[in-house]
Amino acid sequence: MRPPMTTLHLDTERNGSNNGVAVSEPFVATTFDPALGVWSLTRDLRVLFATPVAVRLLLDDPNREPSGETLGELVPAAVLSPIRAIVEQVVADGRPRALRGFWGDARLRSTFVRNEDDRIEGDVIVVSRPDPIGMPGATETGDDLVDLPFAYFRELSGLSTRQLEVLSLMGLGLSRDEIAKRTYRSPKTIDTHQATLRRKLNASSRVELSMLAQRLGLTQEIAQLPRVEPIRSIR
Repeated sequence: MRPPMTTLHLDTERNGSNNGVAVSEPFVATTFDPALGVWSLTRDLRVLFATPVAVRLLLDDPNREPSGETLGELVPAAVLSPIRAIVEQVVADGRPRALRGFWGDARLRSTFVRNEDDRIEGDVIVVSRPDPIGMPGATETGDDLVDLPFAYFRELSGLSTRQLEVLSLMGLGLSRDEIAKRTYRSPKTIDTHQATLRRKLNASSRVELSMLAQRLGLTQEIAQLPRVEPIRSIR
């Protein structure tokens, strides 16, 4: 039976201070924060339940009910291998691990924790949240944090790699001339890219584009990653 979402919470402590859900110990399970995306998975990657926030963050169809489906029916095939490896490791040794990458319309971090609560079905609990640049732990690395070697875009799927790169540099607050120098392009070319970005993203100003890039967590490195095919194309 699906547990009531209002009576469960996932939390962690790190170095004696509460930093929200992250790769750290000790792990304490009490209630699920409704602002986070929470999944319950079996070892063979079958979804037992998912909160509405999890569905909105990770799936193209926000109205889809994924319970009972396998991840292979829900996400691009490229992401299954790293998820399967993480689930196997977490089940085996009980140490939380995280997967980070640009997914849909934002940089996300999904933390995988072995389920020790007999009130909840499933072998692993997955907690997903936005991970924009500037959040605590946003630049951390380590054996327990895996960065996806590709990006999956929804809102930004119509942008070229160069346009994504320009948008990411705008998010850093760089001027037109600074972006031109960084990308080895002329200022006039950057003006053209910015005008195209405003049109494609329905933005009214350069400032709005800069704020969008910051909110999504878009970086120059993400802009240059290979792209995976949309989920709808593999169903």
